[in-house]
Amino acid sequence: MRSLRLPRSRTRGRSSIRAQRTTKYRSRRPDAAVYRGRADIGKFWDEWHELWNLEIEPSEIRDLGDAVLVRAVLRTQGKSSGVEVERSIGYVFQFEDGLVRRATAYMTPQEALKAAGLRE
Repeated sequence: MRSLRLPRSRTRGRSSIRAQRTTKYRSRRPDAAVYRGRADIGKFWDEWHELWNLEIEPSEIRDLGDAVLVRAVLRTQGKSSGVEVERSIGYVFQFEDGLVRRATAYMTPQEALKAAGLRE
């Protein structure tokens, strides 16, 4: 599997996101917000890219029918500090009509598995 470098442009990589009123990107961090629609999701990634260089390397992708579970390694490097962080994370992407309707990020792959109703 190859790594995924997230697009730095607000317009690239968004064609798979569903219409503005239904798309949500949600993190399970206690202080996390919900981002709705292409503009909010673009703003979220732009804010990340202001602070961090990011790379997400998927280690497992499971097709769950109308959803996809992704286990990945997130590698970040602070642009100001140079501090590097690497951690295992999980995502659950839900689809509608072939487009992403909801994407939820989890701090651990185990949390993503549990949210998808799965065990290891």
